[in-house]
Amino acid sequence: MPLFSGLLILFALLTAETQAKHDGLAQTPPMGWNSWNRFGCNINETLAREIADSMVAEGYLEAGYQYLNLDDCWQISRDPVSNKIAADPKTFPSGIKALADYVHAKGLKLGLYSDAGVMTCASRPGSLGFEEIDAATYAEWGVDYLKYDNCHTNGVPFLERFTAMSRALDSQTRPIVFSICEWGMNSPWSGWGRELGHSWRTTPDICDKFDDGVPGGEPGILARVSGAFETLVSVLGIKPIIWDIAPKILPARLVEILAHSRCSVMTLLDMNAELTQFAGPGGWNDPDMLEVGNGNMSYEEYKTHFLFWAALKSPLLLGSDLRNWGKQYAEMVKHEEVIRVNQDPLGRSVKRLKITRNGDREEIWGGPLAKDGAGRSRAVLVLLNRGRTSVQNYELPFSTIEEAFGEVADHQITTSDYQIRDTWERRDIGVYNGGEGPPLKTSLGSHCAVMLVVTRIDGANIVQPTRAAAPTMPTFQYGRNAIEAPENTSSASGSSRTYRSGGLTYSTSN
Repeated sequence: MPLFSGLLILFALLTAETQAKHDGLAQTPPMGWNSWNRFGCNINETLAREIADSMVAEGYLEAGYQYLNLDDCWQISRDPVSNKIAADPKTFPSGIKALADYVHAKGLKLGLYSDAGVMTCASRPGSLGFEEIDAATYAEWGVDYLKYDNCHTNGVPFLERFTAMSRALDSQTRPIVFSICEWGMNSPWSGWGRELGHSWRTTPDICDKFDDGVPGGEPGILARVSGAFETLVSVLGIKPIIWDIAPKILPARLVEILAHSRCSVMTLLDMNAELTQFAGPGGWNDPDMLEVGNGNMSYEEYKTHFLFWAALKSPLLLGSDLRNWGKQYAEMVKHEEVIRVNQDPLGRSVKRLKITRNGDREEIWGGPLAKDGAGRSRAVLVLLNRGRTSVQNYELPFSTIEEAFGEVADHQITTSDYQIRDTWERRDIGVYNGGEGPPLKTSLGSHCAVMLVVTRIDGANIVQPTRAAAPTMPTFQYGRNAIEAPENTSSASGSSRTYRSGGLTYSTSN
């Protein structure tokens, strides 16, 4: 796209009033499974049916994961007369309609992939110029979700390409969730993404890596160079052209390194830090699919990944082999309290509230949740240690807890009492009095995170504990660098107490 034309379109988007699709779809972030992260192009009908079986039999559907999404490589060609897209007969001999029927019979929904270009990223037939016929075909087959990628665009302006498919889907009688996979190149969160789709990618593709940087969470030199290059070509509107040409003129290994130098969980988290206000019911920021269980990160790193994607209100799309992965990961992604945060009807993403540097880097993220059944304001906090060493006595100030509530907080409440719950441990920690007590303190192992749900309590409705007994300074110790205490022990010294239960240590001091 010429630079001048790109600026005109950008100006029009920024000055236009944002209009959502208003079709009632994706009122909470979509949940399901996608084939790409684990299988790439190695997909077939048998795999899809077995994944469907696992989603039902192993409780993923019950937990909320309802979409079974085939990514690139299910398609092979177009009919020379009708131009209808056709599934690869070698890998999907029964066709997509039969697969959709199988999936629907199990209570699941089927998703497909296409591309806003002449070819997909894997050089299969794209939908550019065939939007109406493809949308009608998907509806005829019973497709419920479409991921729409951004390769091989032939220089056609992005807004023209994604609008064509959005309008084609809107013209169908079957509701189809539209996932815009434009990699965040043209700021889809600025308005046009919500107008055209139900989610929009904010980042490049994810990879199975925790951090691209150096100790302390700072980006490495390769990530900086790649980032500067990507920013330049995005501003010029030539990124699709560059990535089409690069594999033809550069060694394959160099292309791979450049493409994956800014793809880690922490890098993608950073890319979303300034975008959190754009997510909401019917339209979601999408930092790409989950890598949980694919083997290149530790358990604690995968847990941090999952907690943040849930708190960001990202679509939760599993990207592993659900038939053959560890029980610990199956239990992780089905954690009902974490999913409840992701599916909270208020639909507000957490934002980064605080960064502290003590040799490494610790962060606090937070955001409001819908009020509980008693009408009490709630918020979620996620505490993160990005560094390579454990962090002791990291403070969570009262002011930061207040900030997490945002404008949803009920400021008519005159007390400062908070019920604190550790979602992962499914445990109420106690009542914290921010007006009188010292800051909450945490200890976190390297690359660990903890998610807390905080409920603001009207002092008239609770029995005020004495300060000596109140758990006003809980200390959570997680991960491989956590300090261990004897199991099921408690001790008291003066006005300080520690409690060991369920793998966590809580302490109070006054």
